[in-house]
Amino acid sequence: MPSTVTSVAVLVQDGVEPFGLGAMCEVWAEPYHPEDDNPVFDFVVATPRPGRVRGPSGFDLHVDHGLDAAATADLLCIAPKRDYLAPSPEVAAAVAAAHARGAFVFAHCTAAFVLGEAGLLDGRRCTTHWRHTTTSPGATRRHRSTRTSSTSRTAPSSPVPVRPLASTPRCT
Repeated sequence: MPSTVTSVAVLVQDGVEPFGLGAMCEVWAEPYHPEDDNPVFDFVVATPRPGRVRGPSGFDLHVDHGLDAAATADLLCIAPKRDYLAPSPEVAAAVAAAHARGAFVFAHCTAAFVLGEAGLLDGRRCTTHWRHTTTSPGATRRHRSTRTSSTSRTAPSSPVPVRPLASTPRCT
């Protein structure tokens, strides 16, 4: 695991939710502000197929970078998407690879289902959007034992480092 985070990649898929992507951009893509000496990160948004990424809210995105741009990020973030039960196999593979190489992995809201698809939630407890706590993020893969909660606040034993934010999955 990196000792410090200097590079951040956000993975988006068709149906990307604007709030989730926007929140990640607000946190990790901010320019330097001398008044508060904020950290600045090498930041990229990436997708399985560069170009048009269809949005669910009346506008689309144009993303220049493919998944290779995220291959060395210290922190890999997954933005939620509307059709959360159908995560991209390429994104799930990128998440599994990032975890295997020791990167931090962060999933916002229903992007926890990508963590389940990548196999990172097996036997763990996690949270996701309150509306979807009856559907386990491990449900996207067969024979998974993920336990879902809308109240979990800590992740003391998790090798999947996820930092809690509102509506953000946390794994234990």
